[in-house]
Amino acid sequence: MFELLYPRTAQIDCNACKKYSFNLKTGKVNEYEGEDGKMLPVLRQGDPPCSSCPKKSPENGRRLRLRLENRLMLDFYHRYKSCPTMRSRLLDCPVTQRNIRLIDNVFELAKAKLMRRAQKKARKVH
Repeated sequence: MFELLYPRTAQIDCNACKKYSFNLKTGKVNEYEGEDGKMLPVLRQGDPPCSSCPKKSPENGRRLRLRLENRLMLDFYHRYKSCPTMRSRLLDCPVTQRNIRLIDNVFELAKAKLMRRAQKKARKVH
């Protein structure tokens, strides 16, 4: 569920984050323009921002990473949802339909969790 809640942060490799400065909202390395005009990564100054990262630590980041078969199924799910032709061809496949329903349920749980988190933050502000 972590990759559904924090898709951009999930892409950041913790070892790369120790070396380079990342934007945790976009998941991209911060860059600057070098003397030759090429964009270069900003080297990290100081400790990585583990305390403000949803992963909290490299050890936790490894635990939260999707296994290959789950990553492949999630990629398939996104293709399936975005391609009407694919959906129509697989309507009769019970395994595909079951897996799609399971992932739909996980997305719904993730959305509900994000909604509760946003409501909690809104209450703290007021």
